Amino acid sequence: MRIDDIFSAASQVELEEKKRRQQDEDSEILSPVSWKADRVSISDRAREMQQAAASSDAQQTNDKNETAAQKAGDKLSEAVDKATGKASSSSSADQVENLEKKIEELQTRITQVAGSSSMPEEVKESTMSSLNAQISQLTAQLAALKADMQKPA
Repeated sequence: MRIDDIFSAASQVELEEKKRRQQDEDSEILSPVSWKADRVSISDRAREMQQAAASSDAQQTNDKNETAAQKAGDKLSEAVDKATGKASSSSSADQVENLEKKIEELQTRITQVAGSSSMPEEVKESTMSSLNAQISQLTAQLAALKADMQKPA
């Protein structure tokens, strides 16, 4: 074997060794084992805010779903009543009653949120604002429905 061949082979082995070390270092940087050294903690206040926001979002979604389902059910009832010849005043009266109940439930929810000591003020304000907006929307629907009931047939 020639000396050039020996140096070439040695250089190639050294180069491969450097590549292997670099790959090992790269894999250590990306491996979850190195992540264990970093710790993140969430304060109790942040955790409370997160839980309150999640609870508020779930309640709002539930309220919206109930309102949408109620509207769909009311429309279906109204369509059935028209098709069967029943007076629409009874379904309108039911709608008025349902809207009034929903408004009362939302007002109760506002009272609960306002009295909550575990909920941060920012979350309370946001939740109460959303609930008030829903009450306003339902109140407008109620007023329109009552106005329609007052019109002669």
